Amino acid sequence: MADANDRSFRQTLLGSALAGIVAVVALTTLSALNVGSDLVQFGIALLLGIVAAQLYEARRG
Repeated sequence: MADANDRSFRQTLLGSALAGIVAVVALTTLSALNVGSDLVQFGIALLLGIVAAQLYEARRG
């Protein structure tokens, strides 16, 4: 049986997966467009992934 902890854990995994997907898509897009240096691209992709995860957590909570 699934309890509250299982659901919470699944939601956390979904948020993490969303952050990873957003970061990979952003990094791929920024690389294809040659926006900034590699470090700038990585920073922007990381930031967008974190924002996506935070928005997901805020929306579900």
